[in-house]
Amino acid sequence: MGYSASYGLIKSDLASVKESILQFSEDIQGKLETLKINECNILHSRIKVVEQDITLVRFPNLISEPFECTKYLSGALNCQALLGSIYDSESWILYVFENGIKRTSYMSDPLRYDENPKNWEIDVIKLCEFNRSKLEDLENYFEKKSSEIDKAYETDKYAAGSPFQLYDLFSSICPKLELSSFYKGFKKLLTKKTLDSIQEEFLTIDHIKKTKKYTSELMKVSKAEVHSIFDEDEIFENLGSCPNCNFAFQDIVFYFSLDTLTLQIIGKCTCIQENKEYVIMNYAFIHKMKEVVTFLNK
Repeated sequence: MGYSASYGLIKSDLASVKESILQFSEDIQGKLETLKINECNILHSRIKVVEQDITLVRFPNLISEPFECTKYLSGALNCQALLGSIYDSESWILYVFENGIKRTSYMSDPLRYDENPKNWEIDVIKLCEFNRSKLEDLENYFEKKSSEIDKAYETDKYAAGSPFQLYDLFSSICPKLELSSFYKGFKKLLTKKTLDSIQEEFLTIDHIKKTKKYTSELMKVSKAEVHSIFDEDEIFENLGSCPNCNFAFQDIVFYFSLDTLTLQIIGKCTCIQENKEYVIMNYAFIHKMKEVVTFLNK
């Protein structure tokens, strides 16, 4: 998998955003003192002041809650909020919220994920309302360019074909957001002492090797077993089709490659020579180590 990241721009002060994220966490997973969390938990979000009454939230990688959390913050704080996500170094997505309601959205490569690209036609005027931006300063980000190396604006750092164009967009909306702002200067929601007290043990390949079912060979697992471990993931929606004939793969099977911490997904297609097996995906499962270790110990 490539690089992925999610950022929320919230039209509210830092203290209020922090308090609301903690309340969101309590609502969905219980009181702080009862938790055991990993690095993907919403409580590992980080926040920073961008300018007066605008806060930037950097969500942990691989979490499933940035959309719901940003929507919640917008509603709880009665404010506008933006959620921008870079997905797998391939595309970027933007959602615009107001008072807890999604007003409009955009995806840079909608055909990759949605058969109807019109679902992702953004209302740029709604976006401009977030920080009183001028239409002419933002509209180019949502126009198709003749070449992917073209930039929306001459002062941008990234080309139209780059998923990191999201950074240029956010910097145009909030001029104080420089490139380094997306990586530096964030504050943790909780103190190190508090985070350490609720942190789950970090599981490694050594834990895998100590399980009952560990093997250095490929381990075949059923579709039902894959579902039980990766219930929240979208594995079955991203299997794609044969690159040669564009038909769906047949006879799909799943194997754990435990030493590489991956789930290998293999299929067949009649157009491939002698109907040989084709590796559709090697899916990293480091974010599901607890579930995998539990499965291997049954």
